Amino acid sequence: SDTGEPGHHAAVRAVADIMADPPLIDAEGSYRAWMMESSKDFGVVLVEVLGTIPLHQHPDGNRRMFLVEGEMTMIGGQHEMDMKPGDLMYLPRHHHHKVMLPPGAERALFILVDNPPVSTANITWVEPAPEMTVNAEQVEAAMTVEDACQSGPE
Repeated sequence: SDTGEPGHHAAVRAVADIMADPPLIDAEGSYRAWMMESSKDFGVVLVEVLGTIPLHQHPDGNRRMFLVEGEMTMIGGQHEMDMKPGDLMYLPRHHHHKVMLPPGAERALFILVDNPPVSTANITWVEPAPEMTVNAEQVEAAMTVEDACQSGPE
């Protein structure tokens, strides 16, 4: 939404606006994900954790995870990190990881920045995969780098 302030334009989108669209992935009881921005070099994804995302890895991209809301536990390789809003975690490609909500928590929101973009088709599940519905049309709702870039203030 356009705030009218310098540097803000229609490419700035609120989390609620993004989540109003059907998700790219809906893994009932586990997580939902929305593609926010995409290009050939990187992808930005909003993830709502609703339970446990089982142990898995991505062979096609490095991930940077930034926790926006809630709390979650991230298990990456042999390391465990209790994450709070503002925490950042880097996961190189092929790094096994698992996400869990702490007891009593209903959800957490984090933003992923993948370089290069990660394909849902290439996820390698170590633990049983959640049942997922993939909505390929949601990718079309994402900004592209060209849409988001401007030459400068007007």
